[in-house]
Amino acid sequence: MSCLKPIRTGPGQGRFKVPVALRCVALRQSCADIGATSGLHHPRRCQERAAPQGRFKVPDSPVVRDTGTRNGVSAPQSLQGAGCPPAAQAAALALSLNQPWVAPLCCDRSPRAGFESALPPLRLILDCVGPDALPLPAEHEPLLQAIAAAAAANDRQGVPRHQLAALAAAGLLGTPLEPAARQRELAERLFMADGSLCFCWLQQQMPLRRLHAARTTVQAPQAEQLRHRWLEPVACGRALAAVAFAQLRRPAAAQATASRSGTGWRLEGRLDWITSWDIADLALLCLRCRDGNADRVVGLLLPAGASGQPLPAGISLSAPLPLLAMAGTHTRAMQFTAAQLPDSQVLFVEDFAAWSRADAAAVCRVSPVVFGCIRAALADLQQAGSQQADATALALAAALADECRQLRRAAYGLIDAAPDDSPELRQRHHQLRARALELAMRAAQAAVIAHAGSAMLAGAPVQRHLREASFLQVQAQTADSRRAALDLLRRLGADGARR
Repeated sequence: MSCLKPIRTGPGQGRFKVPVALRCVALRQSCADIGATSGLHHPRRCQERAAPQGRFKVPDSPVVRDTGTRNGVSAPQSLQGAGCPPAAQAAALALSLNQPWVAPLCCDRSPRAGFESALPPLRLILDCVGPDALPLPAEHEPLLQAIAAAAAANDRQGVPRHQLAALAAAGLLGTPLEPAARQRELAERLFMADGSLCFCWLQQQMPLRRLHAARTTVQAPQAEQLRHRWLEPVACGRALAAVAFAQLRRPAAAQATASRSGTGWRLEGRLDWITSWDIADLALLCLRCRDGNADRVVGLLLPAGASGQPLPAGISLSAPLPLLAMAGTHTRAMQFTAAQLPDSQVLFVEDFAAWSRADAAAVCRVSPVVFGCIRAALADLQQAGSQQADATALALAAALADECRQLRRAAYGLIDAAPDDSPELRQRHHQLRARALELAMRAAQAAVIAHAGSAMLAGAPVQRHLREASFLQVQAQTADSRRAALDLLRRLGADGARR
């Protein structure tokens, strides 16, 4: 039973004293009652600021207003005042997911009448693998549970913006957690809860890094103004960012290009993938530019779907793409037909070869979301084994969990111990990445087999995890990573044939 991790364990074991109005009671709160939660911000990491003038409008930052009375209990008017712990803020936003929620037990040990009877049945989280180094603080568990409960609906209908806002208010969207081990655990846990939401969450990181690094140049004359306008809202999650750059990894001729035209850039071609468009405030478009002997990457900021601003002339969007997996990520294709964007929207221009070297050094590493996918699949397998008293399934779950822990420690250890880049090091990263992706498919396949026919039901977590494992096989794929993955499968097949 070491795989079972209770959300709550007993009186007096909570980390914070939660207001009575939110404590020890299962509440149900509709999204509409909180309203405009996409503007909520984390007070420790984002200061109020007026929306600047210009092309973009930074989202407002309202506080949580009075939510009225629910189940005979009045919620506080604001959860952002002094003395209100982060757990309570995350709790209030977990309510906006329209899911039942139970606050962590308070530090107050005094008994209260009807306390246990007010709680729903104890729900146990199966996690045979566990964190690599640092677990997330217990205060975030209710929010992660609410996200997991909404995953099936998100897969069908799309990730709603207010769920990302809940992460932002809890301090989990934007600026990465420190140390790096905790940010990795956050990525694992989010993918474990909901792959679609996690992938939207991941989109924030590249625009954030580019805003941090933005400097005014001749080719990007207003980069620092863009940095000043957008860095803080993106860093604290008050603004949600999307990004499109995967096409730059393709060895074939660029499908979407930018070229100089007067005092701006002319865009032509098609971007096959841009994730989070419908719920994002801004999008970073990275296009290849070949003018004369120069081969460069141009990064331009564009108002996205949630901004409410019309697309510039010459830019059109497809309907949301009907994807096998991650259909809830609001992913669309974008078409450019002689579109003109001014220099005022250019965040950076850099040499394509330099961009490619930096990207290749990073993308060869195992992403934490792969281990999150493995943990989710092994939770499914453990669940089936426990429900059916199947010793074979339980033994397999334990063996695969041990394999996952060893592989993860090797992958993260290599990242931490060897920051330099070399062909030998990159090859080792590719090998570990291929092994992790193969394990994700193996774990998801085992879970499907263990759950039998119920795995085929639409909305079943086990089949969603199998589709998400399939998606990871091609996500951030390069020619080198594809070769490493196929070579591993070839060798595994040859070894099996010899046995």
